[in-house]
Amino acid sequence: MDRDLSIQVLDVAWRVSGELDRSVALVKDSGADEETLKKYRRSVGHVMAELHDQIMRPIFKEHPDLEPDELR
Repeated sequence: MDRDLSIQVLDVAWRVSGELDRSVALVKDSGADEETLKKYRRSVGHVMAELHDQIMRPIFKEHPDLEPDELR
């Protein structure tokens, strides 16, 4: 994937990741019971892991300079 497209895709991926993270806070703040929150958090974690492994990691492999230091 060319660099400009990779940057655009990563921008979307980071926004999606942030929204998923915020959705966990919504569920927590809704007063959901611990089991519901635990299941939801686990499901979001799986989605975020797939997003990283299947979309972001290949971009970082092709364009290492785009990978944030905290992920190295």
